[in-house]
Parts: sequence; structure tokens; C-alpha cells
Amino acid sequence: MLCPFSKIPLSICRMIEQKISRFWWKSSNNRSGIHWMKWEALKNRKDEGGLGFRDLITFNQALLGKQAWRLSQQPLSLSSRVLKGLYFPFQEFWNASKGARPLWAWQSILIGRDSIVEHMQRSVGDGTHIKIRQDRWLASGIIGGPTPRGESKTVTNLMVQNNNEWNTPPKTKF
Repeated sequence: MLCPFSKIPLSICRMIEQKISRFWWKSSNNRSGIHWMKWEALKNRKDEGGLGFRDLITFNQALLGKQAWRLSQQPLSLSSRVLKGLYFPFQEFWNASKGARPLWAWQSILIGRDSIVEHMQRSVGDGTHIKIRQDRWLASGIIGGPTPRGESKTVTNLMVQNNNEWNTPPKTKF
């Protein structure tokens, strides 16, 4: 049995899809029948002309993304604590690396994390835990680049401390 959060190899996904398509297209004598539509078309939704079969590769990736989200949102669960101790003891989950000789389950969770991280945006809140140039906190993505001298490192330094509003320079009139 597979671990509940492991990536299913592409070859196995393709083999399962092939078995499903053979079932649907076989004739009554267990012989291969006529393929009226491509398998890719059958995976479309019914309102798009398909039969609504799941694409197993993207479905597996979505389940891995769900596991990654669960690890980040439930840091006190046993699996979160074990994986944190093994792979990212001094950083947060979203910045964790693969590490040396990682378990297949950890590699799978990282695949899920990478599939959802591009669709995420952090809530700023008070900004104490968000790095300006390294974290994704803007809709346009990560700012990146080297940090200039004298620039604040966290978003909290860009805010007025007492009311959590943006610390904007005064406007000059021309």
C-alpha cells in the first residue's frame, strides 16, 4: 500500500488510465474495440464533450498539495513535527529544501508544495514574519534581488507601528 502522501509514478498513472480506456472500448468478446474518442478528450468535463474521467497525474498532484497545506496549517500534528525535525528544523515549511537522502514521502510533499506555492499569497498582518524580498506577499510575486544597504528586512519596517498602515513618504508638490 502506498503512503497516504506519496507521489504515484507517471508510468503507473498512465498504466491505470490505459486499463480504464481498454475497459470502456473493449468489445463483447474481450477484444479491443473501436476508439471513438481520444483518451485526452474523455478526460474533459461532461459539459465540454468528455466523460469527466480524472487526469490521474494532476489529481495525484492535487492530493499532494493538500497534504502540503495540511502540514503547514497543522504544525503541531505528529507528521508535521517529525518532518520538521528531519528536514526543516530551523526554517518554515515553505522555505524547506529537499535535503540529503530524503524519504519518498518528503519528496512527494515537496512536489505538492511546489504545485500550490505559485497560487498562494501571504496575508501581511503585522508583517513581522514576512521578508520583503524573499517571501511572496505581493500579487505580482516575489520581489527578489539583492537587499540594498539600510533597507528593512521585514514588512513590519514598512508600516507605522501603532496602527498597521503603510509608512509612505510625504508627497511633495511641484
